[in-house]
Amino acid sequence: MRVLRVSHSAVVDEWRGRERALTALGVDVELCCARRWHAGGAPVTLQARPDERVRGVRTLGRHPALFLYDPIPLWRALGGDFDVIDVHEEPFALATAEILLLRALRKRARRTPVVLYTAQNLRKRYPIPFRWLERRALRAASGVSACNSEAARIAEDKGFVGRARVIPLGVDLERFRPADAPGPADAATAPGGRVGAPAPYRDPAPPITVGFIGRLVPEKGLLLLLDALAREPRLRLRVAGTGPLASELPERAASAGVSDRVELVGAVDPADIPEVLRSFDVLAVPSLPTPSWTEQFGRVAIEAMACGVPVVASDAGALPDVVGGAGIVVPTGDAAALAEALVEASGSRAAALREAGFARAEECSWGAVGRDYLDLYRSIVHEASVAPEPTPTLEVIVVAYGSPELLRRALEPVAGLPVTVVDNSSLPAIRELCDELGVRYLDPGRNGGFAAGVNHGLANRIAPGADVLLLNPDAEISVDDVARLHRALRARPDLASVGPAQVDDEGREARVEWWLPSPSGTWLEALGLARLRRDPSYVIGSVMLLRAEALEQVGWFDEQYFLYAEEADWAYRAHRLGWRHAVVPEARAVHVGAGTGGDPRRREAHFHASQERFLRKHFGTAGWQWARAGQWLGATVRSIVLPGERGRAARRRAALYRLGPVRVEARFRRADASGSESAATVRRIALVTSSYAPHFGGVEEHVRQVAHELSQRPDTVVEVWSVDRGEHLGTRDVDGVVVRHLPTPLPARNLRSLLSLVRTVPSAWLAWSRARRSFRPELLHVHCFGPNGVYGLVLGRLWRLPIAVTSHGETSADDRGAFARSALLRRALRAAIARARFVTAPSEWVLDELRTSYGLVGGSVVPNGVATTVGRPDPAHRLSALDDPRAYFAAVGRLGPLKGFDLLLDAFADAGLPDDTRLLIGGDGPERGTIERRITDLGLEGRAELLGRLDPAQVDDVMQRSIAVAVPSRLEPFGIVALEAWRARAALIMTNRGGGPEFVHDGVDGLLVDPLDRDALADALRRIHDDAELRTRLARTGHARVPEFSWPGVAAAYRARYEHA
Repeated sequence: MRVLRVSHSAVVDEWRGRERALTALGVDVELCCARRWHAGGAPVTLQARPDERVRGVRTLGRHPALFLYDPIPLWRALGGDFDVIDVHEEPFALATAEILLLRALRKRARRTPVVLYTAQNLRKRYPIPFRWLERRALRAASGVSACNSEAARIAEDKGFVGRARVIPLGVDLERFRPADAPGPADAATAPGGRVGAPAPYRDPAPPITVGFIGRLVPEKGLLLLLDALAREPRLRLRVAGTGPLASELPERAASAGVSDRVELVGAVDPADIPEVLRSFDVLAVPSLPTPSWTEQFGRVAIEAMACGVPVVASDAGALPDVVGGAGIVVPTGDAAALAEALVEASGSRAAALREAGFARAEECSWGAVGRDYLDLYRSIVHEASVAPEPTPTLEVIVVAYGSPELLRRALEPVAGLPVTVVDNSSLPAIRELCDELGVRYLDPGRNGGFAAGVNHGLANRIAPGADVLLLNPDAEISVDDVARLHRALRARPDLASVGPAQVDDEGREARVEWWLPSPSGTWLEALGLARLRRDPSYVIGSVMLLRAEALEQVGWFDEQYFLYAEEADWAYRAHRLGWRHAVVPEARAVHVGAGTGGDPRRREAHFHASQERFLRKHFGTAGWQWARAGQWLGATVRSIVLPGERGRAARRRAALYRLGPVRVEARFRRADASGSESAATVRRIALVTSSYAPHFGGVEEHVRQVAHELSQRPDTVVEVWSVDRGEHLGTRDVDGVVVRHLPTPLPARNLRSLLSLVRTVPSAWLAWSRARRSFRPELLHVHCFGPNGVYGLVLGRLWRLPIAVTSHGETSADDRGAFARSALLRRALRAAIARARFVTAPSEWVLDELRTSYGLVGGSVVPNGVATTVGRPDPAHRLSALDDPRAYFAAVGRLGPLKGFDLLLDAFADAGLPDDTRLLIGGDGPERGTIERRITDLGLEGRAELLGRLDPAQVDDVMQRSIAVAVPSRLEPFGIVALEAWRARAALIMTNRGGGPEFVHDGVDGLLVDPLDRDALADALRRIHDDAELRTRLARTGHARVPEFSWPGVAAAYRARYEHA
């Protein structure tokens, strides 16, 4: 494989490790880089090694986004016969536009695919022309490499048609290694043969040397680090670097009272960085994001891990993904948590963090990065797809909606294959049919349309990595014809999908190959010149076999298409990435056609609304309006010249395009929802929440699920307005819902805070006003009252908007004690309750607190919910603790004081359970270090284990395998964990402090116990452990109650209240 790489930053010798790694893997790499560049605060001149094929190119300009290359060397380089061109510049950069222009001007029989690079993890709307350059570049790219996951998502959202690949920045493990590790030449004689194996753990004696390496600017968190030092006398700080803060850092340290514990090293030669890192006990990366900057990777964290130094980082930008489980991540700006984590990382967790750090550094080595890039290149040119024989793995996914008899006809011929039925209608008859035929049944809990159903099936594949046959429930194909399709798919390396020839149930041939929509194609059809169309074709999705490699590169189906055009969108994206689609005439299928449909006028509206979404997405507003004009003109002419029903149909088509298909579709949906002649009133609701994704917790899950369910209703338009916690996430789309992260500055009792408030309140007011003008809400529904509630109350009054309040127990069940400390929050909550159109809570226990302390009169309960099904855990993230055959109790939640995990450990130690019985605790939080010490103090090492943060699939997996799930909270307003335990068919031990006794019945579907009574909790553990019949009965009864707590039911309860608000 021949690859041309262009990267201005490769002027630095260390950054050419990527090219050297690719060369070592057998790739013929030619590199063009800046001849001279200002890198790291100093000019760097290219000094190529003798064995490197690198060409230095003059540059005009010094800003990474605003410079240009000398075009002559690039023109000559682009004349080579390369398989891939990798442009290691941002998509919006002028240099990227220059390279793409030169590539376009190079007339070649085959246009070489291009890979772009991005690190931009802030959603910025660039000024013209950079916005245009970025979109054009992303649309032209065949692949995108991103150094963090958010940058990858942004590239996809801004126009890249495939799935961006996250590839870390590389680290040279020959330079960055522990002091006692052998060099590369000595690796063969190293103990165990491993370079950089951790030294035996030695309990570090005070003082603790905390290291910082980087540019000395406020956003790097240096001042926060001084605050952490002031809180913990054992810490000593060694600062290496230069920058604007260098001159004032001594004065700042003196004012914080830590000047005797701060050492300024100054600028460090790059060659000496490994030695400096090895002098630290722990590295701190306490970055603070700003509106225009956040951490894009944090290479120094990986370099420290490679040197055997534990890392503590803030949760700014990409740091949580980079550091992850290999370090400790603390909330941005939390000096107390930072100080505690620094002590913890250099003490009780040091050995474990070193070991995890070495593993993470290996993943970011230049060798690993080179392999990732080679895999990306191969996927782009489809080398990885070449197989001499058809792969033996194939899976069938059927998305059903009603019509069990049609579904039976579709399933019976293929029942011998791995088949998954995704039932969007949630019909018991379909579940029974699947049980009868022995095929897997999945209920997504909602009708999100065909695309959402396919994606649900893909996320829960029986055979990950298999090719996937999409089969409509009104289509039939034999196993022999499936085999013919599979052979045809695997016979050509560039085929992304194939489909069979089709006939209807009366034997008439059906058209299965269609042109991909385009504005020019629309006009050709309108003018009666369809034969001149040159658009690529695709096969319809009623029976379509998809290649696994294409699914991996292109991604899954776009869920904005509820009905129709889903496969056209996927096929178009695949075509843009170099894939092809074909009909296999030797294979045949029967397709009833519209067998699960209804009113043809509604079907027409759905079809053309999907066409509108497709054209807007891929050709922009101008492309859609041009195509719309062609459709309207063609339909208008036909309505004049055609007689009878054909003329009337043309008039309906013209009216459809005059009004707009999406608008007409929305009218049909509102009419369908009303169930009568007059449609229900559409309500516009802003869910104003204290926190939201990417953060995890009960409130976040509740609001996310409610927002998603309300967004599926035709009578409700919903947005989520969440508190901006410093990440500056802006406006995002989460699960198809618009989420706005809005600033909520509040005053504190000091002069600095008041002065800051004068500066920040106007921008906050502007952000909230923009959100209001953009969305025009009719009601502000505040969830978990905090700064969000204060702003919702004040601005609701100013805007004359009604508000509603849902309390999640934050007044008393908050680890931080916000209401105990803030008179402003207490007064604001009383005022909000007095003004609210309705007040709800997940339990009467929470409502009683509001009645007693905040003047609530009335109020009603809307319980929490739980998803009825979850996906299977990703095998790549399998929990090693589950490989241990010993039985265990499980507990899940935030590791904070109120969750009571310390009480559970005490009771577990006293319960007298067999030594082979374990306790697994999932979650993370500020009390992790305390809980780990408690495990050690109680002598439970090897029996009690902290699993860290778990995703929903992992939570379900842990609970399903457990003896029982314990919820030992000191206070629990409701307890979603209890519902998750029931869903997993696990026995439940539930705290009786809070709202639990309102829905858990002692001895029937769970055991209620006071967690503060150590003996009572220990006795409950013993009872559950020793009595298998009790465990089974509690689990069975609890699981039967899960439908009572569905998220659609929760959303419906809120929707009923909106109607009367």
